[in-house]
Amino acid sequence: MCVQTNQSVLLTPTSEVESVPGDQPQAATVDSPPSTFIRVLIVDDHRAVRSALRAFLLVNDDLELVGEATDGLEALQLCERQQADVILMALLMPRMDGANATRAIRSRYPQIQVLILTGSNEKRLGEEAIQARAIVLLLKEVTGDQLARAIRAAYSGHPITAAQITALPS
Repeated sequence: MCVQTNQSVLLTPTSEVESVPGDQPQAATVDSPPSTFIRVLIVDDHRAVRSALRAFLLVNDDLELVGEATDGLEALQLCERQQADVILMALLMPRMDGANATRAIRSRYPQIQVLILTGSNEKRLGEEAIQARAIVLLLKEVTGDQLARAIRAAYSGHPITAAQITALPS
């Protein structure tokens, strides 16, 4: 399933594109990484997830880790000090969840793109994240290649479509 607005896309592993009335789908050109580093901030309350995402960033030459936070409040504080381009944000976290953190970050720092990573397939939470102006919402089941492509698309300001991400080999 894919829910797309002018700025956001919700992707699940078996995605099909569903247009929202009045919206024009936007395709991203993300076949090759950009020539500069994409500065990434990781926000997740699970240490193992942060560790796995850190290792993932290390093997992608164009992605640079600029910080880690365990909840949305820490993410807001880090945004004041770090120059992140893209935030990998969990949806369910203590103190401040991903949707509320996304709303606050996009309001204060509109140049930062937020990519929500979640293990939850809960429709209401996904809709909240999209309404908060996350550029894309992915289930944590995505592959490394799919996540890298989504980060590059987010960095360029274009949500990646369901067809683009599911077409990648696992």
